[in-house]
Amino acid sequence: MWIPLTLISAATQATWMALSKLRLQTLGRIQFTVFLRVPIVFLMLPAYLAVRHPTVPGAFWLLLCAVSLLECGRMLSLATGLRKDYYATYALMNTAPLWVLLLAPSVLGERLTLPVLGGAAFVMTGGFVFYRTGRLIPAGLAAAFIEGMIAVLSKKAMALCATDVPFSAPVFYMFWMYSSATVLMS
Repeated sequence: MWIPLTLISAATQATWMALSKLRLQTLGRIQFTVFLRVPIVFLMLPAYLAVRHPTVPGAFWLLLCAVSLLECGRMLSLATGLRKDYYATYALMNTAPLWVLLLAPSVLGERLTLPVLGGAAFVMTGGFVFYRTGRLIPAGLAAAFIEGMIAVLSKKAMALCATDVPFSAPVFYMFWMYSSATVLMS
């Protein structure tokens, strides 16, 4: 199930970013970030209202706040890099799996297996197909590193959501994360 969801997510994000490229040129970084996140919150609202809300401990909300702050930093870094070199920044964003591989064993205690390493290499290789300019955009690398931290901390947060209903925990978590990040950014 996660492979189709990942492909849908990638296609949706690529389409949204392609359509938003022109907006990036007319809006400031913060306005652009809010422009990107507000529609997500409204699109997630029906799913959020439809799922059973899990019981969560206080540690969940602390992790959620940390991830929301990181999401603000990631989006600002991304917008900064995209203004300098759109395609190089996105290519460098594809190094995020590398950062997850470096963080997950120490933070989550996960083992690195051959399929995990292969999947990360596949994503990074695919991203560099579009890396034609060869420019190093530090903001793109910063956004990728932050995205790796977000992925690891998000997994920790969702593990704290007590529910047996499929998709309930991720929808609950993502709605609150995007909502709080949007409020912080606004």
